[in-house]
Amino acid sequence: MPPESLQQALERAGVGSTIARSIGLAARLSGQRRDLSEIATIALHTNPEMAVADPMFNEANFITLAASAVNSVVVTFTPPANTLGILTEFAQGIGNQADYDLITWRLRVGPGAIPGFDAITGPIAPVFLPIKIFWPIFAGQKVEVVATNLSATAIANVTALVRGTFFPRA
Repeated sequence: MPPESLQQALERAGVGSTIARSIGLAARLSGQRRDLSEIATIALHTNPEMAVADPMFNEANFITLAASAVNSVVVTFTPPANTLGILTEFAQGIGNQADYDLITWRLRVGPGAIPGFDAITGPIAPVFLPIKIFWPIFAGQKVEVVATNLSATAIANVTALVRGTFFPRA
């Protein structure tokens, strides 16, 4: 029997192909080759009726960022084994607004940064009002916000937040 096409997997899952193509594109952009069933499962969980039962993650943290271009993980979330997910919100901040130009941020899912979120300078959204984002989290991937201090002195109260949902693999 030939392998199931993306369209067939979507029809079986009852979801639109535009959403699934977006998820597939995200997988390719992040250098991932993913099973069609994972793409269809994530697409299915974009349906609000389905997503209402999905557990949420809401991770935030603050650190003091070491001096001199050291990459530091500000916040991280690893979904439970054998689950998929959707990253839905992101925020970052610092105690002293003047320090924004001294920090480069990266929002990573899996092995690399999300395109467009790989060299952030300046504020994106405060923790109390995060930006909406849609990025799939495939099995075994970790979500993290990494910050790099470009100055010669430490920067205190560097904070980040990631939110989303996770659910069992089909």
